[in-house]
Amino acid sequence: MSWRQTAGFYRQLAVMTRTGMPIGNALRLAGETAGGSYRARGLQWSVGCTGGANLASQMTAAGEPVLACALPFGPVSASPVSRHVLLAYDDVFSIEYFYRKVRPYWRRDGWGITELLQAAEVEYTDLTARCAAFDAEITADLRQAGGEKFAALCALAFRQCIAPRSFAEWGWQGHWRQR
Repeated sequence: MSWRQTAGFYRQLAVMTRTGMPIGNALRLAGETAGGSYRARGLQWSVGCTGGANLASQMTAAGEPVLACALPFGPVSASPVSRHVLLAYDDVFSIEYFYRKVRPYWRRDGWGITELLQAAEVEYTDLTARCAAFDAEITADLRQAGGEKFAALCALAFRQCIAPRSFAEWGWQGHWRQR
């Protein structure tokens, strides 16, 4: 099984499920599209899902990497319910700058991924409130400067500019600080 078949299978599966196709049909068609061993796997998983089997369990049994999370929200009611999940990957080095590997900003004090996740959980409520306050303040300023459509456009542009970035640590006197 090649990485191209694997990528093709998961790409097709994502596209088909995003369009609202039932998971059983999407698995079968994604397997046919990817070919190779995914043709049989897609059909097998399709039959399993149609019969009520859990897809993550089937994929785990087949040796596929799986990341799944199920959160109980209780019965539907007028009261809002909120949950959060901490998910991270360990970014040992964020960038390479003039042949020097530079650590991500969050590692500046020698933290590892465990410390990052622990701090995120402890600070979650405070950070959420601070983000909401910042969002409200900047949105109000943007509305005042250019109206509702301008504020919406700027919010979108801000998220598109910041989301794909990686922040690296910068030391004194313009040198990358390494530990």
